[in-house]
Amino acid sequence: MSAEQKRRRLALIVEHDIWLRLALANLFDEIGFAVATASNGFGGLQKAIQLQPEVVVIGSSLPEVSSSQLTHELRTLRHRSGLGTLLILTSELLGPLPQLQGQHKDPPLEHPLVERFAVAVQ
Repeated sequence: MSAEQKRRRLALIVEHDIWLRLALANLFDEIGFAVATASNGFGGLQKAIQLQPEVVVIGSSLPEVSSSQLTHELRTLRHRSGLGTLLILTSELLGPLPQLQGQHKDPPLEHPLVERFAVAVQ
């Protein structure tokens, strides 16, 4: 691993749908993150514990460990460890982001997904 890769923030994408997982991984790579992925909630939980990413994106329909259970477990771990891991639920990205309201003339749903993620992880 190069020195540049060690300095990059890490995002963990936990998504069952392979195409959405790849798209999200590419988006986070474009905005400067190193990216790890998992295709189910159990794998996502294991990688989150092992890698301690700065951001975890959680898909809405996960096998093995549900999205809600994974979110609960990660919030519990975050509280116990004191880590500042940001949890982003893909289901919440469909609604308006508070940071965007009032700053742009266009409705939030018309903003590109890359911008929505960039705002969410700031």
